Amino acid sequence: MRAKICKEPGCNILIQPDKTYCDKHIKEKKMPFENAVRNNALLYNTTAWKKLRAQKIKEQSFCSKCGINKNLSVHHKLPPLGDSAIFYDYNNLDVLCDKCHRIETNREILNRNIFTFSG
Repeated sequence: MRAKICKEPGCNILIQPDKTYCDKHIKEKKMPFENAVRNNALLYNTTAWKKLRAQKIKEQSFCSKCGINKNLSVHHKLPPLGDSAIFYDYNNLDVLCDKCHRIETNREILNRNIFTFSG
């Protein structure tokens, strides 16, 4: 079995494939980004999004960050934050593997929090 990376944002510790978190983060027993606000939650369940997502992955069948061609997802370059026009903008979409997508999402959350809480 191949090892995988801990799901804790920013953690790169390799773990067994049947685990979700490394020993350092397992004690918290949480889901990745469980506290993240997803303003577009309903849009992700639409037929239009599913078709757009499939079209983007078909057009670009590899991660734009690392080049891997497995476990691909579609990332919004500019977070739509509830704006359906930005959400469905094909040019705002990027294909990323799960690992790179977690990294990008974590970076966005951190940047948002720094911007929001800076003095």
